[in-house]
Amino acid sequence: MSDKFTHTGGVFVEAMSVCFPGKGPTDLNEDCINEARWAANELEKSDKQYVLCPSACLEDPNVDKTLEELAKNPNVRGIR
Repeated sequence: MSDKFTHTGGVFVEAMSVCFPGKGPTDLNEDCINEARWAANELEKSDKQYVLCPSACLEDPNVDKTLEELAKNPNVRGIR
């Protein structure tokens, strides 16, 4: 790595949703919220600056509740 560059942070992109192809959207959205919370807690341990891009199942009729929960974290910049 060149000494002209300094690592200051990055992006955490959720990848967990592909691990549960048999789960329905409502159950999976709860898992997505839990993973986003876990990732946020882990990234808080770093002195680097990170943003989060968690997942949400838009086909869930109650996705608005999931999006509201994810939006509580100011580091969330979108969903996957």
